[in-house]
Amino acid sequence: MSLPEMAAIATVLNPGNPGKILTWMNRPDSSLGLEIRSIKDKDEDKEYKSPATVGTIKNPSSIATFIVEHMANVYAIGNDDFVYRLSPTIEKIDDASVAGNAASLAGTSDGEKAWLYYLTGGKKQITEYQVDDGPNQTLVNEVCYEKTYIAATYNPDLKRRWVAFQLSSGQIKVMNLDKGTNYIIGDSSQSKLQTPLAMCYVSSGSDSKGGIFVYYTNKDGQLLRAYKTTALGDDSAFSASVNFGNDARTVSQFSQISVTAAPESNIVTYISGAGKNRKLTKFLDLRS
Repeated sequence: MSLPEMAAIATVLNPGNPGKILTWMNRPDSSLGLEIRSIKDKDEDKEYKSPATVGTIKNPSSIATFIVEHMANVYAIGNDDFVYRLSPTIEKIDDASVAGNAASLAGTSDGEKAWLYYLTGGKKQITEYQVDDGPNQTLVNEVCYEKTYIAATYNPDLKRRWVAFQLSSGQIKVMNLDKGTNYIIGDSSQSKLQTPLAMCYVSSGSDSKGGIFVYYTNKDGQLLRAYKTTALGDDSAFSASVNFGNDARTVSQFSQISVTAAPESNIVTYISGAGKNRKLTKFLDLRS
């Protein structure tokens, strides 16, 4: 039986060269691949081939990456439904077991500590795992869509952890874990069920539009973005979603999306096209 198509993608600024972005993805043999791309100019889209065999990374699943102690750390779900660290060392996380058939993994870091998020139990529980420390903490119980993807980011200005996930209604819920507040992106019911999700934080000190940015797709594969300012503190609502329409290439049905905040734009990475025309695509959201 052929495996489902999957494009697990995770991006992070290169700690050794902030002018470059590290793009981690699953290769055709389900091992970990890496592309290094510029944060500014639009790169030529590169051909992408879906995994065809069972390898290190479970198919379908997700990849999470973040910076800890100035090094890029990469995590993925293995075929035994445990989380694995794949870079800078290879290590099975023995107490991080993911619900069977769950495909989502997200992570974020404050530069020293890091947190992973994945589905456990009946696939409607989101668990937080503090890397190299633990213990597990159940964040959401019997609320989220059982096939939801998860996104995570960290606000270093207010020291806040954020996660986003999809509800069974199709709406996207965003949680400020450190303050204990929840937000619904009001018009996100237009999202595709099991939409890919990506999220990043932009400091208001470095950008006039600082805040939380959440990316998702609709049923037609169009890329959308919701935004919440942090200039008004934690209590402001998310704005109406922006549909990038023809400005961004359509996201492939099987592709996940990843976003990394650069000084002048948010860099959104995903697979576009179909069949032999599938491409690794980079879209620059100028935060306008």
